[in-house]
Amino acid sequence: MTFLSTGAPLACLQAWAGIVLDDAAWRDLAAADYSSPAALAGLPLTERWVVSSLHQLVDRVTACQEGEDFSEAGQALYSFIWGEFADWYVEAAKTRMYGGDEAAAAATRGVLVYVFDRLLRLAHPFMPFITEELWQALPHQGDALIAAQWPAVGAAVDSQAVAQFEALKETVRLIRNARAEYGVEAARKIGAVAVAADPGLRDALQQEAAVLALLARLDPAQVRLRCCGMFD
Repeated sequence: MTFLSTGAPLACLQAWAGIVLDDAAWRDLAAADYSSPAALAGLPLTERWVVSSLHQLVDRVTACQEGEDFSEAGQALYSFIWGEFADWYVEAAKTRMYGGDEAAAAATRGVLVYVFDRLLRLAHPFMPFITEELWQALPHQGDALIAAQWPAVGAAVDSQAVAQFEALKETVRLIRNARAEYGVEAARKIGAVAVAADPGLRDALQQEAAVLALLARLDPAQVRLRCCGMFD
């Protein structure tokens, strides 16, 4: 594992953020705090998932650092940046950023900044130079990232949101596998029927139908979400 490659998604997001946000907008978003249960509860499912996963990461990396298990801390951080953040959340965020709903787009920008800021802090011990460069290129408080406060442990986690979004991810994987098995062209959007284990999960997936359609390359008009034993 090389931490140099971990900086790639961080650098790309920094470049993107510099285009879509001016300094004042960035500072306003950076002031948002989603560490409390109430603040977390006000976010959509996908955002609750990524913020909760980030908070779990902070707890894990901090515990590993304190226990001097630096390899495990680095692996956890690497997996989150490339997996949950770059592969899943940044892609899912496109449905809000370009969906025509400015309130949803603003909430997503706030979460992107919140997660990005804390990832820079967590990654700094492993990649001090690139993270400091990114930190200095964006609006920030304090003189240097090395002196910035470490993310607080024990922040709110919505376990249900984590489980529900993991179910969405598994649904996407199954659809992608089926597409590959049947040789469906990558650019072709298809229909799909997804059967959830319970009404709560079905409703959660329905709320994120646009995310499901984007990640699985589905035609939104042909997506059907049902519950076990229920048909229409």
